[in-house]
Amino acid sequence: MPTSPLTRSVRSLLTAFGVAIAGVLVLDTTAIVAAPEKPSSEGLPPAPTHSNVGLRVIKWSGKQWLVFPQTSNGPDGAHTLSDSVKACRIDAKGRLHLRLTKVNGQWRGVQLEMLNPVNYGTYKFVTGSRLGHLAKPGVLGMFVYKKSQVPYTNEIDLEVSRSLHKNGYPLDAQYVVQPYYKAHHLHRYAIRQKYKVVSHQFSWSAGKVRFVTRAGQGKKGKRLGHFRFKGYDVPQPANEHVYINFHLHPNRPPGKGKKSVILKSFTYTGP
Repeated sequence: MPTSPLTRSVRSLLTAFGVAIAGVLVLDTTAIVAAPEKPSSEGLPPAPTHSNVGLRVIKWSGKQWLVFPQTSNGPDGAHTLSDSVKACRIDAKGRLHLRLTKVNGQWRGVQLEMLNPVNYGTYKFVTGSRLGHLAKPGVLGMFVYKKSQVPYTNEIDLEVSRSLHKNGYPLDAQYVVQPYYKAHHLHRYAIRQKYKVVSHQFSWSAGKVRFVTRAGQGKKGKRLGHFRFKGYDVPQPANEHVYINFHLHPNRPPGKGKKSVILKSFTYTGP
């Protein structure tokens, strides 16, 4: 009997607790990424060394999401995530709240994985807080990803962080089709501080990705950014999953600014 998407996803997570799964934040020409632990001799990540792990699953925007446990590694190294209610909660209006939290003196981020695998289609995330006020070096990532033995592949990213600022120029968001270091795979734009509700969207099809970001949650809002990518590095659907994370990159205490983000909704429309 075939395993369910939930079972496959949880098994995947349990075998990957020692490995960070996250989008890449690039500052200038330097990639800031978490270094995964050394793979085992079979080419797979090491098995977890703990037991009796409680997995927290929430339902948001009509989908089931796994909240990565604090025993797993985050984008910024070992044990830099939290699955507490303070780090991840849903309010009475159905909005998802993600918060940087301090646990035993250590700042932690939060990461979610949608349990159902996805395919070509349109992905839309609507945020409901002023992302232009995020504390540095906080990073909001919204992406599709499939684990691979080849680094920086099988991934399409929407990322927002004030750490992208350089010399006061307000480019604090980017689109990425991995690998980020290849020419024309990365496009930056500005999330204006005055906008509270912003729609972040990409449409993924064979060999193509179309990104667009708009103020508000409708199709007629002011366009803040857009980008079209075409090439063989566009992933092919094969058990990709949707991820959302809010983390510190690099892993240092957050400065002044907002230490939480709100997501109003997520929608996926198949091909």
